Amino acid sequence: MKNIGVKLALTYCGAIVGAGFATGQEVVQFFSVFKTSGVVGGVLATVMFIFFAYVILDIVFKNEVRDHNDLITVVVGQKGALFFDFAIMAFLFCGFTIMLSAATTIVSTYLFPSKALSVGSFLILINVIFFKGVKGVIKVNSLLVPVLVLGVVLLCLRAIFTSVPAVNMGGLVPQNAYIAATSYVSYNLIIGMVVLSSLKSELYNKKDIFVVSIVGGMTLGIMLLLLTFATKDMPSYSQVPIIDLAYGLNQPLFYSLVLSLLIAILTSAIATGHGIINRITSLKNWNYSLIGIVLSIVALPLSFIGFSELVKAVYPFFGFVNFILMAALLLYFIKDKFVKIS
Repeated sequence: MKNIGVKLALTYCGAIVGAGFATGQEVVQFFSVFKTSGVVGGVLATVMFIFFAYVILDIVFKNEVRDHNDLITVVVGQKGALFFDFAIMAFLFCGFTIMLSAATTIVSTYLFPSKALSVGSFLILINVIFFKGVKGVIKVNSLLVPVLVLGVVLLCLRAIFTSVPAVNMGGLVPQNAYIAATSYVSYNLIIGMVVLSSLKSELYNKKDIFVVSIVGGMTLGIMLLLLTFATKDMPSYSQVPIIDLAYGLNQPLFYSLVLSLLIAILTSAIATGHGIINRITSLKNWNYSLIGIVLSIVALPLSFIGFSELVKAVYPFFGFVNFILMAALLLYFIKDKFVKIS
């Protein structure tokens, strides 16, 4: 199919952009704080986004892999897959909560001040979508990604030569730039793996694997490096750095950015929420919409924790957990490519 590789690359980017780039908060804490070393870390992260996308898609192409559980089973076996399946479910829940917290922060800061009203409105919207199903979410996300990428690039180019007070990092974020970069890629690869492992029916040849890996990884890397440069002197107390970069724009452009950011967060929240609900319904024949309501109620109290505090605690933890799976993927790749079995 024409341009299928590029479309799949956008799907890969959409998964990572929604979870990891939407607010810029992660970039500030994992890269910008390290100044020059953070830029080198950004280059390292780009290489890893390309390499591990290729490794995952190569496994998907060669094996009967239809979802992340199949992929993990191929790499670590059934017993190991049980642990990582649980870890991925926990990550999806945390991702849902973090996106809910991000939306609450943005709406209460820039649209109307009541946090309760903000989170309530966002949860109602999510559950209306859960009630009607999630058809079209992937298509909407693929249409949104190019617009969001363009907006981020233009904002970063505008802010690249500005400077604000220095960053002071905290939480569980690693204190070494290269470990921080690896941790950043690690937790983002969780949702990336969930998406990539479902693309077998769309992969027609080896060329598609190269296109998805290189185009997707390079696009993510360019955005990451631009955001690192643009936020290198931004204070750590900034809850949504990408919004702070937009100060000075006229009101229509500023609120267009706020709206597009909310849409990106909404689609990410729907994607993570759907991942949880779909997995539960595959194990138990429970009502899809009812699980969505229960999920929202459970996540609600956590959404009032500061967005940046959640990022500092949750993402690094799951990044460390996924180091094991990244190592297993690397060993599988080496064995498959370089160790000949007689």
